[in-house]
Amino acid sequence: MCNKIIIRLGIFVLICCKFWFLVLDEIKTVPPSKKKRVRISLRLKDATFENTFTNKHSSEYKDLRNKVEDALKDILNSKLGKGKYSIVDVTFSNGSLIIMYTIEMLTNVKTSEITDTIMEQNGTFAGYELDKAYVKVTDKGKVQYYGQFRVPDLIYLTDYATETSTKYQTLAGEVKTKLEGVYRNDTKVGMKLIAVSNITFTKGSVIVDFMVWVEDVITVKTMTDIFKHLDSLKIGGKPVDLKSFRLSGVYQKKK
Repeated sequence: MCNKIIIRLGIFVLICCKFWFLVLDEIKTVPPSKKKRVRISLRLKDATFENTFTNKHSSEYKDLRNKVEDALKDILNSKLGKGKYSIVDVTFSNGSLIIMYTIEMLTNVKTSEITDTIMEQNGTFAGYELDKAYVKVTDKGKVQYYGQFRVPDLIYLTDYATETSTKYQTLAGEVKTKLEGVYRNDTKVGMKLIAVSNITFTKGSVIVDFMVWVEDVITVKTMTDIFKHLDSLKIGGKPVDLKSFRLSGVYQKKK
């Protein structure tokens, strides 16, 4: 009797060992998921840019983000499938309204396939007219530049140090709109520009610090000379000291 119990127990142990061996072997053969970061840039011709769209805490930003996220999800679900991607960031800039999405994908769909899927739309996106000539999808790493310039005749206000204040948002929105406008009008930089962000103000009279994000490396000289060749640029109704413009700190950000 004892022998039979021992034999049955041994068979049970062998079966369990074989089962777990197969499970572990299956786990080893499944490659780990790799996320691929992709940036999608769209332009809506008949949408109007508002400075409040640069403030991610504002109700205007949140409402518009929800609207354009839903529109993009309808497109991506058909190409990638639900659960195969996530939208990690959405930013807006002027011109008429430019949307920059950052998404992470768990599939190896080519950027050209996503572009084609967007281009197959009937010319509208989230209820607005889509500029098909502007559609850009890239998986290149972002390149970041640190910039600074001075507005000597502009009086510094303490509200400029508080990002939630109306005065900060108004001035920062103007800086973002005008800098992006200058870059987009340049033939070398325009199509590679992602966004101007991280705008801060300090005394002296007003010193503006900012970051510029582009899709590929552009020489600091090229990025700086754009402003040196301008006849004038005003922020807050006051002329910018174009000779004070500085740019540095370029690096390739990991995907």
